Amino acid sequence: MKNRNYFSLFFAMFFVLLIVNLKAQNADGFNGGYGQVYQTFGLAQATVNVQNNTNLQIQKAMLQLARKQNSGSRPKPISPKSVAFFSPNSTADNFKIIADTVGQDAEQRTLFKQLFAETQKGFDAEMTSKGRKNNLAAAMTFFIATTVTVYNDDPEPSEAATENLFQALSARYDETPEMANVPNKDKQFLHDTFIAFSAMPLAFYIEAKEKNDEEMLKLAKVVAGALLLEILKINPNDVRFEGDVLKFKNAQTINQTPVQKSDVQRGIAKYTTKFDDGWVATALNDYVQLQRNGMEMRLFYVN
Repeated sequence: MKNRNYFSLFFAMFFVLLIVNLKAQNADGFNGGYGQVYQTFGLAQATVNVQNNTNLQIQKAMLQLARKQNSGSRPKPISPKSVAFFSPNSTADNFKIIADTVGQDAEQRTLFKQLFAETQKGFDAEMTSKGRKNNLAAAMTFFIATTVTVYNDDPEPSEAATENLFQALSARYDETPEMANVPNKDKQFLHDTFIAFSAMPLAFYIEAKEKNDEEMLKLAKVVAGALLLEILKINPNDVRFEGDVLKFKNAQTINQTPVQKSDVQRGIAKYTTKFDDGWVATALNDYVQLQRNGMEMRLFYVN
């Protein structure tokens, strides 16, 4: 893939925020923060429950895991009956749906879809060997590990760190009763969305490191941080891998200011986040505002 194609894709990638923060589309006014990913109220409500206080829930689950490990007990193998697993539909073309939404022209959409497919191929190969293929917790672990690593420009987390995170997320899914009623097709869409949203910043991060391109690296970090914030409501400035643990600076993220919306999007908080390189992102009623050094970008939501 030529460098110009990477840059063309990269600026289109800012429109990822149009997907993850759409206005509510269904009759109940709920979308769970993922927009078009959710087609039923059941999936949206389950996702809201998983997203609420994600950082606190991860810390709690990882603390419980650490206590068990310190006591000499080992985590139980993930049950094949875990609600995080799903039966995939081989005819589904979710990557095309995502690529068509993110890409701005035919070339970009084709490149995005190829990127997603290649990323999933490698991911599935690794998960198959671990008995975790078609598992939401595994895909979410990949997403968190990727965005946290790219944003902080850190070395790849240890295998123990990602395993601990996976165990914590698996427990979180299984403790969310609504997830048991989510259709397989919706779980598959969510899984594929995690893969796609991981693939984009990771691809540009790798390219930036190989080319020693500081500007591309900065953009990769901004996108990784924005995705982590908008999808899981985790402030990227407050989280990173340390040793074998995903650590948060504070129980409540220090740079987020919740603003409760009063319209049909009941219960969904919006945030202002300050990134380390000077960008400030604010989710407003009609768009996400990005500002730095007097420059402003507006990412409008899709109606």
